[in-house]
Amino acid sequence: MRRMAGVLVLLYLFAAWMAAEELVLEYRFERPRLERHPDGRVDVRIAGCPDSLEPGQPMLPVFTGRVLLPAGFRLAGFDLKAEAPVLLGRPVRVSHCPGLFPTAGAGIEAVAPDPRIYDTPGPFPAARASAAGVQWLKGYPVALFTLHPVVYYPAAGELQFIPRMRLVLTLAPEPRAKAAPMRRPLADDRADVAALVDNPATLDGYAPPEKKSLDTAWEYLIVTNAALETSFQELADHKTSRGLNVHLVRIEDILAATPGTDSAHKLRTFITSGYQSHGTRWVVLGGDSEIIPWRGTYGKVGDTVDTAIPTDLYFAALDGDWNANGNSLFGEPADETDLFAEVAVGRIAASSPTEATTQIQKIIAYENSAPPFRTLLLGEKLDDQTYGGDSKDVVYGAMAGIPAERLYDAPGAEWSTDTLIDTYFNTDDTHIVNHLGHANSTYCLKLYNSDVSRLTNTCPFFVYSQGCYPGNFVYDVCFAERMTVGTTAAAFAAVMNTRYGWYASGGTNGTSNVFDHEYMRSVFEQFRRNLGLALNESRQRLAALAGDGSYRWVYFETTLFGCPETALHWTCTPTAVRLVPDQPAGGFVVMDGDDVTLGAVVGTDCAEPVDQPHVTARVVDAAGTRTLTLSDDGADADVRANDGLFTGRWVPAGPSSAQITFFASAPGLAADQEVVSGEVVERMDYLMQTQDPAWIEPAGGAAVLAGQDDAGAVVPIGFPFKFYGKTYEQVLISTNGLLRFTGVYDWDAGNTQIPRPENPNAVIAAFWTDLDLTKPGAAIRYRVDGQPPHRLFVVSWLNVAHYNKVGAVTFQVALEESTHKIHLNYQDTAFGDPAYDFGADATVGIEDYNGTKGLQFACREPVVEPGLSLCFMPVVGPVVVPTDWQFWGGDGDGIPEPGESVTMQLTLQNIGTNPAVDVTASLATGMPEVQIDPAASGYSTLAVGAVATGEFYVILDDALACGAQLDWLLTIECRNEAGDALQWEQPMALLAGEEVDRITFADDVEAGAGGWSHLLDQGVTDWSQVGGWSHSPATSWFTPAEDNIKDNSLLSPWFEVPEGAALTFWHDYDLETESDGGVLEIRTATEPWADLGSAMSAGGYTHELDFFLLNPLGRRAAWSGDSQGFIQTQVDLAAYGGQRVQIRFRLGCDLVVGSGGWYVDDVQVSGREIRCVLEPDGDLDGDGRSDARDLGLLLHLVVGNLAPGKPPCLRPDMGDLNRSGALDALDCRLLAARLAE
Repeated sequence: MRRMAGVLVLLYLFAAWMAAEELVLEYRFERPRLERHPDGRVDVRIAGCPDSLEPGQPMLPVFTGRVLLPAGFRLAGFDLKAEAPVLLGRPVRVSHCPGLFPTAGAGIEAVAPDPRIYDTPGPFPAARASAAGVQWLKGYPVALFTLHPVVYYPAAGELQFIPRMRLVLTLAPEPRAKAAPMRRPLADDRADVAALVDNPATLDGYAPPEKKSLDTAWEYLIVTNAALETSFQELADHKTSRGLNVHLVRIEDILAATPGTDSAHKLRTFITSGYQSHGTRWVVLGGDSEIIPWRGTYGKVGDTVDTAIPTDLYFAALDGDWNANGNSLFGEPADETDLFAEVAVGRIAASSPTEATTQIQKIIAYENSAPPFRTLLLGEKLDDQTYGGDSKDVVYGAMAGIPAERLYDAPGAEWSTDTLIDTYFNTDDTHIVNHLGHANSTYCLKLYNSDVSRLTNTCPFFVYSQGCYPGNFVYDVCFAERMTVGTTAAAFAAVMNTRYGWYASGGTNGTSNVFDHEYMRSVFEQFRRNLGLALNESRQRLAALAGDGSYRWVYFETTLFGCPETALHWTCTPTAVRLVPDQPAGGFVVMDGDDVTLGAVVGTDCAEPVDQPHVTARVVDAAGTRTLTLSDDGADADVRANDGLFTGRWVPAGPSSAQITFFASAPGLAADQEVVSGEVVERMDYLMQTQDPAWIEPAGGAAVLAGQDDAGAVVPIGFPFKFYGKTYEQVLISTNGLLRFTGVYDWDAGNTQIPRPENPNAVIAAFWTDLDLTKPGAAIRYRVDGQPPHRLFVVSWLNVAHYNKVGAVTFQVALEESTHKIHLNYQDTAFGDPAYDFGADATVGIEDYNGTKGLQFACREPVVEPGLSLCFMPVVGPVVVPTDWQFWGGDGDGIPEPGESVTMQLTLQNIGTNPAVDVTASLATGMPEVQIDPAASGYSTLAVGAVATGEFYVILDDALACGAQLDWLLTIECRNEAGDALQWEQPMALLAGEEVDRITFADDVEAGAGGWSHLLDQGVTDWSQVGGWSHSPATSWFTPAEDNIKDNSLLSPWFEVPEGAALTFWHDYDLETESDGGVLEIRTATEPWADLGSAMSAGGYTHELDFFLLNPLGRRAAWSGDSQGFIQTQVDLAAYGGQRVQIRFRLGCDLVVGSGGWYVDDVQVSGREIRCVLEPDGDLDGDGRSDARDLGLLLHLVVGNLAPGKPPCLRPDMGDLNRSGALDALDCRLLAARLAE
């Protein structure tokens, strides 16, 4: 489990190393905050999810998933199972990204909302999840994903939220040991991987590397030149004295002895060798760009392009060569760039021995010092509507409450250079400086290089700046060099940008601020205090967003000027433990017998992990006082060890008030405790039943909420009413078809499935959708009928319209005083629009106060007919329900089929609150083709929670049609302990036969053209079959991208589409991003070519293509960029069921830059059908009789010389007369004897 603000990640299912082929993770998101601007625009925020920041597009939260792939498997595909969305608002105008602005103060015009998005129905984004490739961290493959929990429909102004997503990874065996050379037998490596991924337990499936031990003589590697060697020897001696194995090497020797295409490549090759063979973990690049080689990388943000962003990440992330397409540019999106760092790199950018000694001595002084526990936050005016202090406050939220000083510009008041120097820097009270403001190569923090000479501090500090260019170490003397190697004062280390930093005008979600926040989170919340490790880890958490654009730009440019192994520390003698309760929250309500997780986050008051902590929860409930120990060991309720979250389990015993006192102590520290209080209520579940119509006349009731929309009113129930064990005397009536047992109305027009943890909770959803009482004649009335103790509280929604003013509906809720039953009655449920009629846009059911229990009749299904009446009956006493049924016998496949006699094994469970005595179950059917014996089966007594199994013998007549629905009525009877008789009835329906895939078209591209054709409308090189690169061995279709206009189609044969069909195929593309791209199209005999992008459920289009350079597919969505290997695309063809169609893969290229191409393999179309396994009858050719022709076919099959596919209706399974599972000589003799009879 990965926990962070706003997001919870659960490993839902995993057994991949035991030959399973799926890995499932569940992601849960907190409800977004909607921040409204004065002009009506809305910003959408989810903690833990940065914003998507493409100019002109809506800014919506995006979550980056990082999934460790199991050992021996590769990612073959993925699917997303999303919970029904919650409507957040309508109409809503979501803020667009006006463009990102450099912190150099350069003028860039704001971008208007993109009409191609804002003027269309949507949704945006089109895909809820996207794969961002597979990266390798220290030899372990990590699949990256972006998840979009908020979806926008611009034309309707509708904003939807998906609270829960389940990511299903399809895995395929991967015998190749691609990463073996990079995987080392070091615990630190595994710890780095575990800290990054969402599923750290998957590491347990990795066997230790073949190399059981490792020479670590180069653990700390220093690379410098001969002139600076003596200076860096001082650093080497210092690190050796601290227990590190140090290796100092001259760059001249590396370049002379190491192969490579240029100096930077040679140095990287040398570092890789040190990592693989000598345990290198830390690398110091000892010299500026004239001494130590550097690598420039490609970056593009909007119209701003830089082909040589200086980056030291090239020397840290050691997989691949960063230039897969072999051109002159490194780090392009198509270059298969490694983004995960194997080593931590820092640069001491000295150009002379004096400069080197200057910073080295500051590093040594800092590591031997006791700096203050204090930070200085610096925020400058960025433009008329943007002040850096707002962004700094966001970053400070990740700094664990460290005491802070703030220097912030504000309208009409700006801080000065003199104040910064005299009040803060030169007083030696500054330790960690965090800055956002304009800058350039020689100016930052409102200081010019020349101002740095005024600094006299003797305690060097650390500085992180989002400014533009202060880390431009290829410049003569950049600001970062002036602050580190250029003075004995100022900073011992800095993290600064080598090129533009990027801020968001009017907001706090600029890309550079996101990286800054993640760096501080690594230091303060993840305890990654080493400067280089914090840089690596904070970037890697954002890798899924770094495919291109501003995230990729900042990913490359952020550079550490200092020693990567140096750890931030401070003078702060911890005096106390700091404890923050995590769950449950104050005011909790839980049921008697629930399994409740208790959790608390524990650290010291100095933002440090606690040594030898003892953490407990003292629980006072109906059972008395109990003290439970909470653990941070990764076992049981605690999923990740040593993350500071201590957890345990509590099972409440009996209704009562409850108090939980979380307590944490440690040797030598003052203990801390926090108390949360709540309530344990009677265990109360419900049964849902339909009943005879029971409409209650609403006349005479009091009217509420007349003429209102999206509103609520609290009214008295008139008697104590018990709901999920908690007693209420008032209820909130919502215009949107809800009763809510809460006292304050908040917006609830967006219905969802229930139960779910997100608000609203404690609800009766009578007809939950976006209803509107502003239509004339609409009303809500409530009244209390009857006399105690048999009163009814009745609420009726009368002639209420949907928000879009279609039609009107009438329904009601009735609550019984004595029995606490809930009745839902429906008089009219049709609006006059199929999209809304009969509950097609509504939720019906009940949900408890935590959103963890509930009963749902329907969610957005048109099943709420006029005259329907539902009863939700509280469960008190025994309740016996079926939990499973299985079939045995017959042909042994576990599926009842015509002509079979099978045993049905029925499992029952008592889910009630008391034992069930003398339990029996009877099974009946009105179908003459089905016989059941015995009609009833005994289960004896079932204790609470107990399960038992009984058997029925079922005979299915061979006259029963294959696929027929078997309608049975299950009746369960028992007595409670008082002897009262109880009975439940449940209809059961299943199919006679098995639903299986029916493949109507399949081509693995291994048998020639196979009816495919191709058309080259424009271009030079046509589609062809190639070997050497394919999804399944050994060939695939391929067409290259070209540096000229190209329009090239690969056309399938015509084929039939079965009902409910899906098309799947595998493809690998490497195409110039947004310039070249491919699409998939379909046509029928009567309809022209149409794009299939909207029907793709997985592996869909990735970009919109430009038309500027005349791509024939310009302005269309398409596959573009680099798929980073074969991916699977899935397409829903249900709309074409029963028709003959043809598909085509179409590549379009523009006038320039042709590289890579498009591979297509393993194309398949399949639907679903009901299949019944028949007894073998010798009719192999399917002509309805067994004859000599069948015997001949069987003989040919046994000896193996029958031509493939002959005859077309061949049914080999009909020849397995001895039921051995294979065709053999005995089958031939049996068939011959049958023919001789």
